[in-house]
Amino acid sequence: DELEEEIEEALDNLVLEEEFEVEDANMMLRLAASDLVIDSGGVRLTAEGSVNVQERAECVAALDPGGSESVDSEPPLITDMTGHDGVLFLSDEFANQALYTLWVGGALCYAVNEEQVGLPIDTSLLSMVVDGVFDELFPEVAPMELQLRPESAPEVTFGVNHDVGVGMDDLAIGFYAELDDRTARVLGMNIETELGMDVSLDDTTGEITVGMDVDLDEMVHTAAFNEFVSESSAEIEEGFVSFFDVMVADLLFDNLYDRVITLESIEMYGLDSLDVAAVGDLGDWGAAYAGIGEVTYGTGGCSGTDESGCSSGCSGGCGLAGSAGARGGGTGLWFGLPIALLIVRRRQHEFL
Repeated sequence: DELEEEIEEALDNLVLEEEFEVEDANMMLRLAASDLVIDSGGVRLTAEGSVNVQERAECVAALDPGGSESVDSEPPLITDMTGHDGVLFLSDEFANQALYTLWVGGALCYAVNEEQVGLPIDTSLLSMVVDGVFDELFPEVAPMELQLRPESAPEVTFGVNHDVGVGMDDLAIGFYAELDDRTARVLGMNIETELGMDVSLDDTTGEITVGMDVDLDEMVHTAAFNEFVSESSAEIEEGFVSFFDVMVADLLFDNLYDRVITLESIEMYGLDSLDVAAVGDLGDWGAAYAGIGEVTYGTGGCSGTDESGCSSGCSGGCGLAGSAGARGGGTGLWFGLPIALLIVRRRQHEFL
């Protein structure tokens, strides 16, 4: 009973609260442990999370439905842990709440101009969409601004086309320039696309690569606003893909390329496997299965080992311990226990 009380008290104090800024949106993240189960199979820690923002951004305020969709979904059971020492489960409900918060806070609204990016952003770019169509409107090159605004919050999927997919069904891209002594929207495109992310681990270098991709073949796009050259909408839609590929994808996704995270090892042990999958009855939970073992990549500043397996010059943490489920044993308790950290359905709360 005393141990249970100590565990409950420890859980009550296991809370992470962070405030951070994304673009101009002030975000607030809260994770709180809600349950801990320890048995012969290992440790299962359940946490609840919420993401909030201080105020709605003007660019999407009129479009705000008041929150992301809440769908009841039971956390997946930990069944097959063969070859793995831990798993992180993330619900799509929590992920979608985070994406909604980014959206409603205006972090996904962009105004791209020459001053901002240091590159020529002017009406000559319209010829990349379709050559010659806009020449009569702009006989001389004039400054232009691209305005990007998702008109609904993005939503996440797991294990469909990619390990993680972020779908944008209503991305509006506006081309604005001076016309007849006023700033006018020259062209407006509506985009339906997906940012795909695939995760891989190189166990020889300790590099986790998050490969990012936009499948242009699957992108749906329409000329939603085209009052000035309406007879050319079909040509504009046909030529827009190459423009999006060259200009918008790089600007929108911050020079789209693979992200690499380099891990360190501790006492010659580290992450040696990482598998990402969709789990749950509806496939609405993402799972990252991790394995711990002896590795050859970075030692995190500790070098040389003595007979006991402790790195020379390292203070503390050198005691060895066996553990349930350890692959090979003697790797230290925090490595050996199969651990499941579940971020379960979000806390119900009012936004803003």
